[in-house]
Amino acid sequence: MDKNSVIRHYAETNEERDTLSHILDLAERSRLRDIVESGNFMSDALRMRTDEMLSRLGYEAYFFFGGYEGAERTCPVFYTEYCTSDIIKESPDLAEIVFLKASLDRFNKGAELSHRDVLGSLMGLGIERDAVGDIIIDDGFVIIAVRESISAFILDSLLKISRYPVSVSVVEKPDIKRKDDFEESFDTVASLRLDAVASSLFSTSRSSSADAIEMGLVAVNGATIKKTDSAVSEGDKISWRGNGRAQIEKIDGLSKKGRVRILYKRWK
Repeated sequence: MDKNSVIRHYAETNEERDTLSHILDLAERSRLRDIVESGNFMSDALRMRTDEMLSRLGYEAYFFFGGYEGAERTCPVFYTEYCTSDIIKESPDLAEIVFLKASLDRFNKGAELSHRDVLGSLMGLGIERDAVGDIIIDDGFVIIAVRESISAFILDSLLKISRYPVSVSVVEKPDIKRKDDFEESFDTVASLRLDAVASSLFSTSRSSSADAIEMGLVAVNGATIKKTDSAVSEGDKISWRGNGRAQIEKIDGLSKKGRVRILYKRWK
């Protein structure tokens, strides 16, 4: 199978075709020139398909990295014999990943910021989502993993998050302690079909969730699912592009009306 056929097989949109084509160009340039190359940050679903595509084409000298161990959003990184994955993990800048720290002023230290607040402020500057990695909220500041190509722009342009003024600086290898920003809730659903559960998790109508699933906007454990009647299970992570992500923590039997009780958490 030639390159274009492989790309068509793994890409679900025209945008993804361009992304996967670029990734293959990076892989080949790294191999031919013996240099480190890296792409933009990816969702779990696209990462899984990219990994399968690269493996199918015989590439081996690559890994997925978000700048620190345990990162959720990662970039494909192609390494060399002399600049290995272990070396890159110690120096994320080799993979063109930069950490920025956005600090609230002393008058707003107690302000509560959410992941959506930070992402919304970045998108408001015209920054593409795939240029931004993990966003870690802490007391009085936020750590943001970004592509090196946009770091200078953010340093100059990110003046507020939500309504709060911030000052932004570069951080060398921050000591990241993830603090999940989520809410836990109970609900009952008619069944464990994906459309029914997604409707509950994201507070939408069942028809809206069915439409989103058929459009390829919903993923379960990183894999895009387009069948509305697909069954979900305890522990499954469900993401809806543009609408957030959630996880089913417990399936707790049936209610008196025969509906399935679920405990879930949804990230803000």
